[in-house]
Amino acid sequence: MNIQKFQTYIDLTVANWENTSMADTLREIVRSQRQYENDYAEIHQLIEIFKSDEESDFTIIINISRNLDNLGELIE
Repeated sequence: MNIQKFQTYIDLTVANWENTSMADTLREIVRSQRQYENDYAEIHQLIEIFKSDEESDFTIIINISRNLDNLGELIE
């Protein structure tokens, strides 16, 4: 098996916690990082960079594993 592993970093600002589901937001971010249907993406770390009464800033580190022998269809 020819596996490629890499990380990607996403910056996220949450401006209104009342209208934000962090779990749904993180699931959508992970889904959006897959380029091929057989990619496996998971959150490695969620780092809170800044927090105030109005908003919070995070950096999300995502691990992606890709089987280069079996990519699957390209996700558009």
